[in-house]
Amino acid sequence: MSFGCTKLILTILSALAQDESRSISDNIRWSIQKKFQRGEAMVDLSRMLGYDKGENGEWVINPKQAEIVRYIFERYVCGVSATAIAKELNAMGKKTVRGSIWRADAVLFILRNEKYVGDCESQKTVTKNFLTHEVSINEGDAPKYYVTDHHVAIIDRHTWNQAQMMLLGGEEARDKKEKKRRANNASPFTNLTYGVDGCNEPMFRIGYNTPLYTYTDERFAKAEP
Repeated sequence: MSFGCTKLILTILSALAQDESRSISDNIRWSIQKKFQRGEAMVDLSRMLGYDKGENGEWVINPKQAEIVRYIFERYVCGVSATAIAKELNAMGKKTVRGSIWRADAVLFILRNEKYVGDCESQKTVTKNFLTHEVSINEGDAPKYYVTDHHVAIIDRHTWNQAQMMLLGGEEARDKKEKKRRANNASPFTNLTYGVDGCNEPMFRIGYNTPLYTYTDERFAKAEP
């Protein structure tokens, strides 16, 4: 068998294998979406603080872990920041579900997780490439499914709503602060162009915090005694 014939056969077999992988991936995706449509959640409770899996697959509150979740929400609605809450938990010797120390992002993840109020949003992420299995945030690539009162809640809805309003207010405040910072740092020469020896490049602003002792302006040199 010639080399060219062997290469052709391998190419055909590779294409068939890839098509089979795509078919399997599509079937799995279809099966998962059907579960979401029926209100069935696919959550690994062993990696979620506050819940255990019951004998029949039901969600069971873990009392010791639930205390941490309630503490986070109670402190936050009282005006304590996520960073401060993380420090308090670490000082109390509390650990995350993975046994790590608390950080602000971990606290915010708890505060934004609708599962603690008993709801469940499915398909927050999607796998766009069936070959690499790379997972990304679902930004409209596939439908999301939200089920209210899916399981027993750790946080009451009033506290949950209050925390979400405070989170939203914080994000808006950060956006306004960032816009103000950019406005203050803007230069009237930004995006203007200059031409020197046929060059036509945009201007940009550079700030120096230390003196440039190596730079001497010719006009300054002429003015020196």
